[in-house]
Amino acid sequence: MKAFIQVLAVFILAPLAASSALASELTWQDYELRGYMDTQSRQMAAVELALTNGLERLNASGKASDAMVLSLLEKLITVSASQGKYAAALDYSNVAIRFAERIANNERTAILYASQGDLQRQVGKLTEAELSYDRALKLLPVEHSQRPATLHGLARVKCAENQLLAADAFFKQALESQTSLKLQPSPAELTRYAECCEKMGATDKAIGLIKEALRVDEEELGKNHPVLSSELNNLAMMQANKGELAESEKNMRRAVALCRLYHYRDINDWLHNLAVILQQAHKDEEADALKSEIKKTTKTVGKLFTTPSLH
Repeated sequence: MKAFIQVLAVFILAPLAASSALASELTWQDYELRGYMDTQSRQMAAVELALTNGLERLNASGKASDAMVLSLLEKLITVSASQGKYAAALDYSNVAIRFAERIANNERTAILYASQGDLQRQVGKLTEAELSYDRALKLLPVEHSQRPATLHGLARVKCAENQLLAADAFFKQALESQTSLKLQPSPAELTRYAECCEKMGATDKAIGLIKEALRVDEEELGKNHPVLSSELNNLAMMQANKGELAESEKNMRRAVALCRLYHYRDINDWLHNLAVILQQAHKDEEADALKSEIKKTTKTVGKLFTTPSLH
């Protein structure tokens, strides 16, 4: 049975009855606290079980207010999504939105619609995601801190649908909103806007956005952090497409050096890109050497670590 049907059965269809036998047992607050504690240790499956038990205990206590149920459902959405259980997270989201609307909390309803849009986009339900983002934006005040992220989400949907002019407009609105709120765009947001610009053929703008993302990450994480390799790779390939081979080679070499330092599983992709750039620069001997390395690396790369990501 789907998660939202279970929750509806417990909190909407089933009668709420107190039980004196629970007096000596754990309360729903205990389960919620246990959920927080397990979150600290990253035991997400245990958190989900604790929160689900919390919902059941809350119902049995006979004191299930809409606000209490909503609080637990919001946590279940996050925990389910963190485990890749997007279908369950969407089910919980649908029920949570109903509870938020019942208590007439427009802010929480809007945030739930925005997170629902993120989940729907994650699983490729772009039409539904667009509708969820639109509903969130109608409820969010202009100066709300969640508004820029919601606009970014909508822009990503438009970009995925190849509605590039619309995507560009929403990305611009998101950046303007962040400026108004004195918020710093994240490197991930800048990178996604850059990817959209690249698809539009606005390579110069895309390069500028990637450079800004790289600058922010270098300031926050240091110049040798593994996250930088992806940004350096994107920047190098954009520069290569523009014919800026010297800068492209420099940035790609740096990306490869970070891959070697942190033993990335996808190092062959980076080596291949560097080989392509070297060929374009007529450095065929080194390019051939890299191709040979790729063949050797393919036999052992499965033993290496996966690429870490902060975004």
